[in-house]
Amino acid sequence: MPRPEQPKQQQPKQLNRQRLFFALWPDDAVRGACAGIIKQARNNHDGKAVQLNNLHITLAFLGYVSEAQRECVEAAADAISMAPFDLRFDHVGWFKRPKVLWLGAHETPEALLQLVADLNRGVRGCDIELDERPFATHLTLMRKVREFNEMETEPIDWRVDRFCLVQSLTHREGVEYQVVKSWQ
Repeated sequence: MPRPEQPKQQQPKQLNRQRLFFALWPDDAVRGACAGIIKQARNNHDGKAVQLNNLHITLAFLGYVSEAQRECVEAAADAISMAPFDLRFDHVGWFKRPKVLWLGAHETPEALLQLVADLNRGVRGCDIELDERPFATHLTLMRKVREFNEMETEPIDWRVDRFCLVQSLTHREGVEYQVVKSWQ
């Protein structure tokens, strides 16, 4: 005799929670420059290109957070004083295991490292566990890239003057990232 189907239940940790991360969010000029590199990457690599409106640099991935944790991380971000800095993307690289093609910077500005450290300290104070891997300045261009082919690119200069709290939403068509708050 077949068993009755059990209703699908949502994971308890996701109930009434948002999937959030802190990020640097490129302006239209940087996105436009990245569009050319993504076009070039599509010609040289198999994989799935990231949508231009989803381009970002993750500073701290928070995962699923409660409303109280969100309020806590926003308060922590309010306390951060960030001076604008210049970031130069100057090469394309590949993370083999996650199969990610990315745009990177050979030099990471001290102000960016300080911002990441300040965010991590604030987030940990909100009872959120963070990835322990060191920060790597990169912007994901493509996913599911099985093999890397060297690419030459023109440098992209970005004057960074804000950071954002971003929500990750999953739809049937794919992932969408929405800025929920930003700090200048």
